[in-house]
Amino acid sequence: MILSHACITVEWSRPPGATTIRRTRLAGQAGGRDRASVLGNTAVRAAVWLHGRAGELAAGARHVIRMKVPDEGITSFVDLVRGEIQFENRLIDDQVLMKSDGFPTYHLAVVVDDHLMEITHVLRGEEWISSTPKHILLYQFFGWEPPLHIHTPLLLNDDRSKISKRKSPDKTRLEGFRDRGFLPEALLNFLALLGWSHPEGKEIFSLDEFIALFHPDRLLKAGSVFDMNKLIWMNGVYMRALSIDDLTERLAPYT
Repeated sequence: MILSHACITVEWSRPPGATTIRRTRLAGQAGGRDRASVLGNTAVRAAVWLHGRAGELAAGARHVIRMKVPDEGITSFVDLVRGEIQFENRLIDDQVLMKSDGFPTYHLAVVVDDHLMEITHVLRGEEWISSTPKHILLYQFFGWEPPLHIHTPLLLNDDRSKISKRKSPDKTRLEGFRDRGFLPEALLNFLALLGWSHPEGKEIFSLDEFIALFHPDRLLKAGSVFDMNKLIWMNGVYMRALSIDDLTERLAPYT
C-alpha cells in the first residue's frame, strides 16, 4: 500500500512474512540552527503526519525514511569544470535518508552539514557525480541554496585502473611516502599536477605559487596517471636544491 504525498517516503519493515508499508511526507523547510534539530525535525514531521495511522503498522515496526524523487522531469546542476550536467528524475533512486536505527545516511547529513557550515564550494572526486542530483533535490526540498560543485578527475594506476587503498597501498599512505624519503614539498608539487596544469606549463613550483595561481578553470576533466618515476625525479630536484645543512638534518631520521 503506497500513499504518495511529496518529498519523503517512510518505509516500514514489518515482521518476517509481513508486507512493507510505505508513506510519504512533504519535507518543507527544516527549522533549527544545529544539525540535530534539522535532522530531528525531518523525522518528527514524518512522525506527525503518520499519527492517527498507527493502527496500520505493527507495534514497534522498524522503518527507514527515503527521499521521494519526482517521477518526471530533469534535475541539473552546473559543474565548474564539466559544465551543466543533467539527470532524468526517473533514473534517480529513492535514497534512504534516515536508517532504521535512527541515524542519518551520508546523503542527508552532508547536505545539512554543508548548509549549516555555509559551505560555498564542494570539491570531490568524479565518482560522486551520480549522487549530486540527490543532494540538489534535497537542497530544493529544504528551500536552501545549493553550493557550487566541482568534480575532480580520478587518480589512476599505470594500467589506468582507479587508485584505491586496497589495490594501491603504496600510493595512498602518506606515512609510506615519508618512510621512503619523499620530501613533503616534492609530494605536494607532484600532487598539484595530477588534475591541474600550471598556466606557464611549469612542473616545479612552490605551494605558495600554486595557491596564488589555482583556479578551477585549469582543472582537467580526464583522469591522471600516478607516475611514480616522475615523483622520484621531482623528489630528486627538490633534494638537490637543499643546502648541505638542511639535507643533513632531513636525512638524520633515516640513519
